[in-house]
Amino acid sequence: MICTPNRITFNTLIDGYCRKGLMSRAISTVDRMVLTPDCSPDTITFTTLINGYCKLGDLERAQRFMDEMIHRWKLEPNIMTYNSIINGLCSSGRIDEATAMMTRMRLDGVRDDVATHTCLLKGLCILGRPECAARHLTSMPKVGIDPDAGAYGVVINEWCKRDRVEEALGIVEEMSGKNVIPHISSVNALLRSLSERGDMGRAVKLLRDIPGMGCAPNFMSYSTVISRLCECGGRMGTVEKLVVEMMRKGQRPDRTMYSLMVEGYCGDGEIEMAVSVFRDMMEKGFVITLLGFEALVKGLDGSGREGEAEMLFEEMRKRWDGVVLDFESYKKILYNHLRQ
Repeated sequence: MICTPNRITFNTLIDGYCRKGLMSRAISTVDRMVLTPDCSPDTITFTTLINGYCKLGDLERAQRFMDEMIHRWKLEPNIMTYNSIINGLCSSGRIDEATAMMTRMRLDGVRDDVATHTCLLKGLCILGRPECAARHLTSMPKVGIDPDAGAYGVVINEWCKRDRVEEALGIVEEMSGKNVIPHISSVNALLRSLSERGDMGRAVKLLRDIPGMGCAPNFMSYSTVISRLCECGGRMGTVEKLVVEMMRKGQRPDRTMYSLMVEGYCGDGEIEMAVSVFRDMMEKGFVITLLGFEALVKGLDGSGREGEAEMLFEEMRKRWDGVVLDFESYKKILYNHLRQ
């Protein structure tokens, strides 16, 4: 028994090709589809093609297919069709054309949704117009569309990129008032901005406030704050508490975090704690970074414990010899300090 492909089969194939950017194969599949009885392309077919070309930045071809679906095939574009074009235009910074397309969509009787406006917000941010994006975000409820976490996140991320932390925090507060749960990526952007500023008090507070927002901190949340605290000096007590907290929530330090902790303890003169972290990370299968090892050797050397530095190096050599590609760099660091 021979199975003839149907419209769903063809559309699935076309979608797969478009996702991989194989547009010539997608078009060939459409041509086969046209030749198959009772299997003419539909709105899903053309929307998939249009979205594929938009993602590749070929907006002219995308719009030609939109015209073809309307005029040749007498098909009506849906919200996904229009949003694909609008997103493509916004991604290219062609915000005026995107707004005109939204007007055309409305005139055709298709109601814009939050995804439409999120595309416009991205376009305004791409053009470097965050104030306009913030105003657009505020105006959305006036046209009957409430921003979701994605829409708010676009503007939060843009304010953070511009070090406009107060504006970003204001949006988070607005979301809380409207019971909108932020994406953790948006909160992480804020944590990064606060940490880069050295505003660690507010960064730690925000990190601990995340569960109350309805989402859960992830590894990046903790890593952003802990890494900066390790560089600040005198904040290792807070680091210890946060590490315990993150481990309780199923997150584990990685090589970079362990190494920064060694640097932080050495910077604060807490050599015993630095050695303890070094041994702990080695037991867990992590090789300390060159910067972390240099800090450890310098700390031990400065406290008159040169022999211990050599002993730790030997422990590391026995465990990792033949695995660490730049092992000679560690040896060089050790003996450069011991010769001084």
